[in-house]
Amino acid sequence: VADYLIVDDFEGYDNSIDTMRTVFHTWRDGLGYTRPEASDGNGSGATVGNTKAPYAERSIVHQGKQALPVHYANSQSPYYSEIDREFTVTQDWTRRDSAALVLYFYGDQDNAMETLYLRVKDNQDRNATVVYEHHPTAVKEASWHEWNIDLRAFQGIDLDQIKGVTIGLGDPVDPGPGGSGRMVFDDLILHQVRCVPAKTREFDLNQDCRIDYLDLHL
Repeated sequence: VADYLIVDDFEGYDNSIDTMRTVFHTWRDGLGYTRPEASDGNGSGATVGNTKAPYAERSIVHQGKQALPVHYANSQSPYYSEIDREFTVTQDWTRRDSAALVLYFYGDQDNAMETLYLRVKDNQDRNATVVYEHHPTAVKEASWHEWNIDLRAFQGIDLDQIKGVTIGLGDPVDPGPGGSGRMVFDDLILHQVRCVPAKTREFDLNQDCRIDYLDLHL
Protein backbone atom coordinates (compact mmCIF):
# COMPACT_ATOMS: atom_id res chain seq x y z
CA VAL A 1 0.00 0.00 0.00
CA ALA A 2 1.45 3.35 -1.04
CA ASP A 3 2.25 5.79 1.79
CA TYR A 4 1.02 8.75 -0.23
CA LEU A 5 -2.11 10.19 -1.83
CA ILE A 6 -2.09 11.78 -5.28
CA VAL A 7 -3.33 15.35 -5.55
CA ASP A 8 -2.27 15.59 -9.22
CA ASP A 9 0.30 13.44 -11.05
CA PHE A 10 -0.51 15.16 -14.40
CA GLU A 11 -0.98 11.80 -16.13
CA GLY A 12 -4.68 12.15 -16.94
CA TYR A 13 -4.45 15.07 -19.36
CA ASP A 14 -4.42 14.82 -23.15
CA ASN A 15 -4.84 17.09 -26.18
CA SER A 16 -8.66 17.06 -26.32
CA ILE A 17 -9.50 20.77 -26.39
CA ASP A 18 -13.21 20.41 -27.09
CA THR A 19 -13.66 17.91 -24.25
CA MET A 20 -11.60 20.15 -21.92
CA ARG A 21 -9.06 17.48 -21.06
CA THR A 22 -5.87 19.50 -21.55
CA VAL A 23 -3.61 20.78 -18.79
CA PHE A 24 -4.70 24.38 -19.38
CA HIS A 25 -8.38 23.55 -18.99
CA THR A 26 -7.76 22.31 -15.44
CA TRP A 27 -4.85 24.51 -14.37
CA ARG A 28 -5.82 28.16 -14.95
CA ASP A 29 -3.08 30.53 -16.10
CA GLY A 30 -2.92 34.18 -17.09
CA LEU A 31 -4.39 33.61 -20.56
CA GLY A 32 -7.41 31.41 -19.99
CA TYR A 33 -8.79 29.59 -23.02
CA THR A 34 -11.23 30.16 -25.90
CA ARG A 35 -12.49 26.62 -26.66
CA PRO A 36 -14.92 25.03 -26.25
CA GLU A 37 -16.10 28.29 -24.71
CA ALA A 38 -14.20 31.35 -23.54
CA SER A 39 -12.86 31.42 -20.00
CA ASP A 40 -10.82 34.23 -18.47
CA GLY A 41 -7.40 33.62 -17.04
CA ASN A 42 -6.16 34.80 -13.65
CA GLY A 43 -4.44 37.89 -15.06
CA SER A 44 -0.91 36.82 -14.11
CA GLY A 45 2.11 36.26 -16.35
CA ALA A 46 1.85 32.46 -16.35
CA THR A 47 1.16 30.24 -19.36
CA VAL A 48 0.29 26.59 -18.77
CA GLY A 49 1.27 23.98 -21.34
CA ASN A 50 3.22 23.91 -24.56
CA THR A 51 2.11 26.18 -27.41
CA LYS A 52 1.05 23.18 -29.52
CA ALA A 53 0.17 19.55 -28.88
CA PRO A 54 1.25 17.68 -26.92
CA TYR A 55 0.43 20.37 -24.35
CA ALA A 56 1.88 18.41 -21.42
CA GLU A 57 5.65 17.92 -21.04
CA ARG A 58 6.77 14.47 -22.21
CA SER A 59 10.55 14.78 -22.27
CA ILE A 60 11.33 16.13 -18.80
CA VAL A 61 9.30 13.90 -16.48
CA HIS A 62 9.84 12.97 -12.86
CA GLN A 63 7.63 9.88 -12.92
CA GLY A 64 5.15 8.45 -15.37
CA LYS A 65 4.78 9.70 -18.93
CA GLN A 66 4.18 13.43 -18.62
CA ALA A 67 4.47 16.51 -16.43
CA LEU A 68 3.20 20.11 -16.31
CA PRO A 69 5.17 22.81 -18.20
CA VAL A 70 4.71 26.41 -17.08
CA HIS A 71 6.14 29.59 -18.63
CA TYR A 72 6.41 32.62 -16.35
CA ALA A 73 6.83 36.25 -17.40
CA ASN A 74 7.13 38.87 -14.66
CA SER A 75 8.44 41.89 -16.53
CA GLN A 76 4.99 43.49 -16.80
CA SER A 77 2.18 44.08 -14.32
CA PRO A 78 1.14 42.31 -12.13
CA TYR A 79 4.82 41.17 -11.98
CA TYR A 80 4.06 37.64 -10.81
CA SER A 81 2.94 34.39 -12.44
CA GLU A 82 0.44 31.94 -11.00
CA ILE A 83 -1.32 28.76 -12.03
CA ASP A 84 -4.25 27.54 -9.99
CA ARG A 85 -6.62 24.63 -9.82
CA GLU A 86 -9.95 24.35 -8.02
CA PHE A 87 -11.23 20.89 -7.13
CA THR A 88 -14.77 19.89 -8.07
CA VAL A 89 -15.04 18.24 -4.64
CA THR A 90 -13.16 19.55 -1.61
CA GLN A 91 -10.23 17.38 -0.61
CA ASP A 92 -9.39 16.02 2.81
CA TRP A 93 -5.64 16.42 3.22
CA THR A 94 -5.71 14.79 6.66
CA ARG A 95 -6.66 11.36 5.26
CA ARG A 96 -4.40 8.42 6.08
CA ASP A 97 -2.37 10.55 8.50
CA SER A 98 -0.94 12.75 5.76
CA ALA A 99 1.85 14.94 7.13
CA ALA A 100 3.43 16.67 4.13
CA LEU A 101 2.59 18.05 0.72
CA VAL A 102 5.29 17.20 -1.83
CA LEU A 103 5.89 18.86 -5.19
CA TYR A 104 8.64 18.06 -7.69
CA PHE A 105 9.95 20.80 -9.96
CA TYR A 106 12.58 21.19 -12.67
CA GLY A 107 14.22 24.49 -13.62
CA ASP A 108 16.45 25.83 -16.39
CA GLN A 109 19.79 27.65 -16.36
CA ASP A 110 18.30 30.44 -18.47
CA ASN A 111 15.50 31.13 -16.00
CA ALA A 112 15.33 34.46 -14.23
CA MET A 113 15.61 34.22 -10.46
CA GLU A 114 12.10 34.35 -9.00
CA THR A 115 10.60 33.20 -5.71
CA LEU A 116 8.65 29.95 -5.92
CA TYR A 117 5.59 29.65 -3.69
CA LEU A 118 2.56 27.45 -3.16
CA ARG A 119 -0.80 28.56 -1.80
CA VAL A 120 -3.78 26.47 -0.72
CA LYS A 121 -7.39 27.55 -0.17
CA ASP A 122 -10.10 25.94 1.91
CA ASN A 123 -13.87 25.91 1.36
CA GLN A 124 -14.19 29.19 3.30
CA ASP A 125 -11.79 30.85 0.82
CA ARG A 126 -9.10 31.21 3.48
CA ASN A 127 -5.58 31.08 2.05
CA ALA A 128 -2.21 29.97 3.37
CA THR A 129 1.05 30.40 1.44
CA VAL A 130 4.43 28.69 1.80
CA VAL A 131 7.59 29.97 0.05
CA TYR A 132 10.35 27.66 -1.20
CA GLU A 133 13.43 28.68 0.78
CA HIS A 134 15.65 25.60 0.78
CA HIS A 135 17.83 26.34 -2.24
CA PRO A 136 17.63 29.88 -3.66
CA THR A 137 19.01 29.01 -7.12
CA ALA A 138 16.80 25.94 -7.64
CA VAL A 139 14.69 27.56 -10.38
CA LYS A 140 17.85 27.90 -12.47
CA GLU A 141 18.91 24.26 -12.12
CA ALA A 142 18.03 21.71 -14.79
CA SER A 143 17.40 18.91 -12.32
CA TRP A 144 14.52 17.59 -10.27
CA HIS A 145 13.99 19.10 -6.82
CA GLU A 146 11.73 17.59 -4.18
CA TRP A 147 9.85 20.22 -2.18
CA ASN A 148 8.52 18.84 1.10
CA ILE A 149 6.02 21.09 2.86
CA ASP A 150 4.96 20.25 6.39
CA LEU A 151 1.17 20.53 6.40
CA ARG A 152 1.44 22.39 9.70
CA ALA A 153 2.90 25.29 7.70
CA PHE A 154 -0.53 25.99 6.24
CA GLN A 155 -1.84 27.97 9.19
CA GLY A 156 -5.42 29.14 9.59
CA ILE A 157 -7.18 26.89 7.07
CA ASP A 158 -9.15 23.65 7.26
CA LEU A 159 -6.90 20.94 5.85
CA ASP A 160 -9.85 18.56 5.63
CA GLN A 161 -11.73 20.97 3.33
CA ILE A 162 -9.22 21.99 0.64
CA LYS A 163 -10.85 23.77 -2.28
CA GLY A 164 -7.89 24.78 -4.42
CA VAL A 165 -4.14 25.02 -4.88
CA THR A 166 -1.93 27.66 -6.54
CA ILE A 167 1.70 27.47 -7.69
CA GLY A 168 3.42 30.79 -8.33
CA LEU A 169 6.66 32.56 -9.16
CA GLY A 170 7.35 36.12 -8.08
CA ASP A 171 6.02 38.13 -5.16
CA PRO A 172 2.27 38.86 -5.23
CA VAL A 173 2.46 40.63 -1.84
CA ASP A 174 5.10 43.17 -2.85
CA PRO A 175 5.29 42.87 -6.66
CA GLY A 176 7.99 44.43 -8.78
CA PRO A 177 9.42 43.93 -12.29
CA GLY A 178 11.11 40.57 -12.70
CA GLY A 179 12.13 38.11 -15.37
CA SER A 180 10.89 35.10 -17.25
CA GLY A 181 11.56 31.41 -17.62
CA ARG A 182 10.13 27.91 -17.88
CA MET A 183 9.45 25.40 -15.11
CA VAL A 184 8.24 21.82 -15.15
CA PHE A 185 6.16 20.47 -12.26
CA ASP A 186 5.26 16.89 -11.48
CA ASP A 187 3.78 14.63 -8.80
CA LEU A 188 1.88 16.86 -6.37
CA ILE A 189 1.25 14.34 -3.60
CA LEU A 190 0.44 13.98 0.09
CA HIS A 191 2.87 11.90 2.16
CA GLN A 192 2.66 10.30 5.54
CA VAL A 193 5.46 10.84 8.05
CA ARG A 194 8.68 9.57 6.46
CA CYS A 195 12.41 9.99 6.61
CA VAL A 196 13.91 12.51 4.21
CA PRO A 197 17.68 11.87 4.27
CA ALA A 198 18.49 15.36 3.00
CA LYS A 199 16.84 16.77 6.13
CA THR A 200 18.74 14.55 8.59
CA ARG A 201 22.15 14.39 6.88
CA GLU A 202 23.90 16.60 9.46
CA PHE A 203 23.28 14.20 12.36
CA ASP A 204 22.23 10.92 10.74
CA LEU A 205 25.78 10.07 9.70
CA ASN A 206 25.10 6.51 8.56
CA GLN A 207 21.90 7.58 6.73
CA ASP A 208 19.71 4.88 8.26
CA CYS A 209 16.98 7.43 9.09
CA ARG A 210 17.76 7.16 12.80
CA ILE A 211 19.82 9.47 14.97
CA ASP A 212 21.29 7.14 17.57
CA TYR A 213 24.49 5.67 19.03
CA LEU A 214 25.36 3.95 15.74
CA ASP A 215 26.15 7.35 14.23
CA LEU A 216 28.90 7.78 16.85
CA HIS A 217 30.85 4.86 15.41
CA LEU A 218 31.47 6.67 12.12
